[in-house]
Amino acid sequence: MSIIENLYNGKINPIEEAIPQDENYRPLTRQIADERAYFESRLPAEDRERFEYWNKLIFEYEKMTEYANFSYGLKQGIMFATEVYRNEDEL
Repeated sequence: MSIIENLYNGKINPIEEAIPQDENYRPLTRQIADERAYFESRLPAEDRERFEYWNKLIFEYEKMTEYANFSYGLKQGIMFATEVYRNEDEL
């Protein structure tokens, strides 16, 4: 099946598959989770709710940023491929 068919049929989901291969990625995510849990455990209930809300805001911000980066990269890749394909005819 072609990449276009896989994308169309929902078999490609870049947000789920774009996981850094850096060996430090998993340990870093564990450290972040541990630190978050540490701070959350030290907060009074009212501040914990606000901390959760802050985390949701950060998540939304990151989601927007990741989408913008993905969109930009995809557009650049398509423009690059289009130019290469067009120039192939000139050769």
